[in-house]
Amino acid sequence: MRKIIFAVLFFLAASLSIFAQHPTSAWMHSYTAETSDKKYIFVIRRDREPVFFAGNEYPQSGMYLNDGSTTPLWTVDWRQRVYLPDDGKHVVRFGSLHYSATYREEAFTFFSEGKALRTYRVNELITFPYLLPHSSAGYNFNNARLAPGSENDDVLMRIDKSDGYTLNSGAIIDNEKQTLAIETCHGDNYTFNLLTGEIILSQHPSRNLALALFGVLVIGYAFYLLFAARIKISKTLLSVANCFSGVLISLFLFLIPIISILPYKIPCSSASTPEYPDFWACFYLSVSMLPRYLLTSLNIIAPPEMDMPVSDYTTAIRWFILFWIPCVLSFIILTNLLVSFLKSRRRNLC
Repeated sequence: MRKIIFAVLFFLAASLSIFAQHPTSAWMHSYTAETSDKKYIFVIRRDREPVFFAGNEYPQSGMYLNDGSTTPLWTVDWRQRVYLPDDGKHVVRFGSLHYSATYREEAFTFFSEGKALRTYRVNELITFPYLLPHSSAGYNFNNARLAPGSENDDVLMRIDKSDGYTLNSGAIIDNEKQTLAIETCHGDNYTFNLLTGEIILSQHPSRNLALALFGVLVIGYAFYLLFAARIKISKTLLSVANCFSGVLISLFLFLIPIISILPYKIPCSSASTPEYPDFWACFYLSVSMLPRYLLTSLNIIAPPEMDMPVSDYTTAIRWFILFWIPCVLSFIILTNLLVSFLKSRRRNLC
C-alpha cells in the first residue's frame, strides 16, 4: 500500500534544483587521514601525484598503522572520501553523486578491512530525491553537521603536507558503540551499525508529513465525490465542479512533496553555498524535474545525457504541455466518471 501511495506522490509531485557543490563530485587528489585516536592512518593515493600531495610515501591506498609503517593492514582500489571511525578496520565510502535522473547513485558503502558490507542508494534514503540541491558537478544529500563541535568532526584529511580539511563533518561517529549517525537535507535521521552497515534507527519526518497530507487529500476527495453524487444540480454546474475538483487534486498532489520538506530541510553544504530557493522558485523548477525522474525510474525513457538538471523556460513549457496538462485532464475525467458511477449506484439502490 505504501508503494502505491508513494508512486502516486512521485507521479504528481515536484522537484527543485539548487546549485550547490557536492564534496566528492570533483576528481579526488591523494590524501591521508588519521583516526581520532591517532593510532591508524587511512590513505588514498593517485599514481604520479606531485610530491607536495600527501600519501606519496605509501605504496597503496588503504589502512596503515600510524607509526611510520608503509605496510598496509588492508587495501582498497577506489579513490573517494570516507567517514573514518577509529578501529582501523572500518570506513564508510561516499558515493560520487553525478546526476543521472534516477537517483540510484551510491550514497555510501560500508567497508570492513577493504571488503564491501552494504551499499545504500540515494533513493533508498531520501523519499523525494529530486528535491535535493543540485549543481553542474552533481548533487548532495547529507552534508549537514549533526553536532557542531563534536570531537568526531576533528578527524582531518590532508591533501597536501600542511593544510587539513574536516573529514567526518556531517556525521556523528560513536567509536564505543560503533555506530554512525547522519542527517539528510530533508531532516531524515539514520543511525547505522559500523560493523554490519545495517540501519539501527531511522526517522523520516518529511515522509510522515507527506503521508499525512496525502491521507487528508484522499479523505477530502472522497467526501467531495459522495457530496457531488448526492447533490441535485444541473449537469453543467456539476461538470464545472468536477473539473475544478480535478484541477485542485492535481495541484495539491503536485505540492505535497514541496510542502513536506519545507519544515525540515536544512543546509546541505558549506556556509558559502546558497540556500534553497524560495517556494515559487521551487514550484517553477518542479515542473521539469519530476517528469524526468518518474519516467527514467520506470524505464520509460532513457536517462538524460546531461550531468545536471535543465529547468529553463523551454523545458518547463515542454513538460507542462506533454506531462502536466495530461495529468490534470486525467483527474478531471476520473472525477467525472466516479461521480457518474456513484450517482448511478445511488439511483439503483433507491
